[in-house]
Amino acid sequence: MLYKSVLLKRSAPPLVLLAIGTAITGERDVQRLSSGASAAFLHRLQARATLVVAREPRTAALRADVTGSTPTVLPCTSIFAPEANDIPMTADGDYFVLNYVPRGAVVSGDRASAGAWSETARELYRALSQRGRVVLACHTRSELRAARALIPDAETFWSAEYRDYLHFYAQSRGGIFNRVHGALPSIGLGKPTVLASTDSRRESAELLGEPQFAVRGATAERLLAAFDERLANRERRLAELRARKAKAEERYLALLRGALPGLVGARPTA
Repeated sequence: MLYKSVLLKRSAPPLVLLAIGTAITGERDVQRLSSGASAAFLHRLQARATLVVAREPRTAALRADVTGSTPTVLPCTSIFAPEANDIPMTADGDYFVLNYVPRGAVVSGDRASAGAWSETARELYRALSQRGRVVLACHTRSELRAARALIPDAETFWSAEYRDYLHFYAQSRGGIFNRVHGALPSIGLGKPTVLASTDSRRESAELLGEPQFAVRGATAERLLAAFDERLANRERRLAELRARKAKAEERYLALLRGALPGLVGARPTA
């Protein structure tokens, strides 16, 4: 309804598309999005858009193939959520986070078998527990039930309020995630973060220099090795992430100033 009544009207306000993304899991998804109604929709949006910024390279490539226009690629805007809620970046924390999703995937795709990923998650939990306190982060009630079934005596966290997750991750020492938008705020807070997922959104972590893995083939050993490397160099990584975020923020603002002159001002100074 919004699309038909507002977005396509000539009198509609400027259309700005920031951090657009896909959840591509294979060639079948690419073919579906590149043809028919999906392609027509992308063409119409492109004709209306004043600015388009993609959050991962695969989305930018798809949009270029379909519309002939290649958008700028920048990290997902979710990395700025901590600052928007006055939560500072820090490498310190009290516990490790493990985010478990059955079969390692929020969306279907090249998922691991249920039994294999459950065992990988248990291995991760046991290994992280040897390093300190571990909390299973659950972003939905179904994840909470799955976590309690996986490790009945584990400490868990779930909330209906998104800000609670920002504070929860801010107090962590970092973590290993299946859920992309659990990993990205953790990265935004400067925490050692490793992502294992099944679709194109995981490229968002790679844009920030953080390790990402396809679930199928992501063994506990590989995930832990990547996490331990980040943990051992957490202060250096924190400085690098601050610099990457500052560069991304300035680029976003520059693009917005160009697209919306007079509406977007300079970055406020302290």
